[in-house]
Amino acid sequence: MPPTANLEQHAAWLNRTRLRRLGIPCLAAFFALNAVLLWQFRDSIFAGYGDFASFYAAGKLVAGGHSSELYNPAYQQGAQRDFAAEVKIRNGPLPYIRPPFEALLFLPFAYLSYHAAWISWTLLKLVLILAIPFVLHAHSGERGLSVCLLESLLCLATFPVGLDFLQGQDAVLLFFVFALALRFILQGRNALGGAVLALGLFKFNLVLPFLFVFAVTFPKRSRLLSGFFATAMALALISWAMVGWSGVAHYPAYVWHLHERPEWGVVQARSMPNLRGLLALLVGSGNMSRFIYIAFAAGAMLLGLLAIWSRRTSTANAEPRSRESVARFSFAITISLFVSYYSNSYDLTLLLLPLLMLGRSFVEAPAAWPRGLFLATASILLCTPLFWSLFLRSNQISWAALLLPALALAIYVQRREERIFS
Repeated sequence: MPPTANLEQHAAWLNRTRLRRLGIPCLAAFFALNAVLLWQFRDSIFAGYGDFASFYAAGKLVAGGHSSELYNPAYQQGAQRDFAAEVKIRNGPLPYIRPPFEALLFLPFAYLSYHAAWISWTLLKLVLILAIPFVLHAHSGERGLSVCLLESLLCLATFPVGLDFLQGQDAVLLFFVFALALRFILQGRNALGGAVLALGLFKFNLVLPFLFVFAVTFPKRSRLLSGFFATAMALALISWAMVGWSGVAHYPAYVWHLHERPEWGVVQARSMPNLRGLLALLVGSGNMSRFIYIAFAAGAMLLGLLAIWSRRTSTANAEPRSRESVARFSFAITISLFVSYYSNSYDLTLLLLPLLMLGRSFVEAPAAWPRGLFLATASILLCTPLFWSLFLRSNQISWAALLLPALALAIYVQRREERIFS
């Protein structure tokens, strides 16, 4: 083996060793911080202050035979009055904003008390977090039990996951859907990967831009799209059966105008970690109408250019193609989060997939600015106390959107230098 190869391997080993020595204590401390905050807010959680209240109420409406009224504020408030009557932070119901089909997921929880339902939902998400590293690395067999458990600790130690647990949200579920879809794609089962990805359409605002970027850059997209649209059609029919054509037709306008009801506790643009949030922070929410369409048109054009630019693929061997798919998948996640019209802080949970799948390759990469950019961005994203401090003081983390194009750029350039994107 050439001496330079020995030196590179030794440097990579030193990088991993130092990272573990510094990282594991920090992750343990950050996990403890998430756990402490969850415990401190337990009374508010069980009183119905969290977002889980809207999911639980939706399950109650379905269980009571009122699925057609999922988007009726009067029915929503009536369902929430039974378990969240003491909530003081909103003048009205916490609206259910997901497509109708997701309400079926919460139907079993509706037969439990609100306390028991929240605990059961949290335990389910904990199981998913523990399973995700095993799902992601099952195709390669490169990760042992200890590494997968360490990656689960990393997930549980981050701010987006902590916030997801605190709010009772479904971002962890979407993370699991993306992880499972990537696993099938890496196994060459592209139609099944597309079908699984469509299950994430309960957050269509993130899945659809992701599908655009990934499908344009993915060489075998026909099978992926066929699986996706077949499942999407099935979900649309389920939604139609639940709320009828009038409910389906009313849904887009219902979601679009929710920002006009801030008294319901819906997240405002200034709190979104995306391009829209940055614009609202810079020009003010009242002036958004002047800039938002131009900005998003420019963002969409940039999205298309980046996707077409990175379309060419390498056909060297099976391993680069696998790494290529991971890189493209990760690239699409970061871009879709940035240009999404609606997102929340817990949606940054999806960034854990690029960190878990590409972190090792960047740590072991030769010293170069893409490596430094990736590691710097990852370090900020993993700084849980910083995000909690900003969230609890002002709930304005829009500046975090700047990390998304930085991460996408690092992924793109690194893979291009390895002749995967070129």
